[in-house]
Amino acid sequence: MYIHGDLQRVFDALYHMGLIDPTLQRDWQGGKSSVDQLSTQFYSAIKTVNTCEGGYKELADELRLYDEDTLCLLAIQVAKEYVDFYSRELVH
Repeated sequence: MYIHGDLQRVFDALYHMGLIDPTLQRDWQGGKSSVDQLSTQFYSAIKTVNTCEGGYKELADELRLYDEDTLCLLAIQVAKEYVDFYSRELVH
């Protein structure tokens, strides 16, 4: 499942919630099992992002319903999609 729409809006929401630095500083070694446990919440968070209309502040209000682990995974997803987008830009 991918994020639809403005990735910058999602990044801004997560940044203003204070989640980017903790995500970068987190030790992700051996975290596969916790990622698997969070998959339902993670997909729900992506669905929230894809259906939320409004700016980053409104999105942040919606995302506050999720736990920090889920939101960290969402931050990683945003980064992955940014990399994918810009790598396609450079190739074409």
